[in-house]
Amino acid sequence: MSEAASFAAAPPAITTQAELDHLTANRPASAPEQHLTPDGPDAGQVRQQVDAMAENRIAHLQNRLQHVREGFERDYAFGQVQNRAQTDFERCR
Repeated sequence: MSEAASFAAAPPAITTQAELDHLTANRPASAPEQHLTPDGPDAGQVRQQVDAMAENRIAHLQNRLQHVREGFERDYAFGQVQNRAQTDFERCR
């Protein structure tokens, strides 16, 4: 299966830290080349599109995980306040 075909497959519906780590670790490293001619006329453009798709997926995963993380932190903080308010109210009765 070519790399372009593997990116064409639909990504999983669930955003996971493992997928983000995998995609981040497998980012292509830019390396200087000895020649400036690609293998075909469209090889450079296709490679750029594949890289852009991978970078877009990484950015999407980071945004989703950050949003979930902020939600957990917010809910935890409000839970602490709510429990304290309930305890204070019951103490005053």
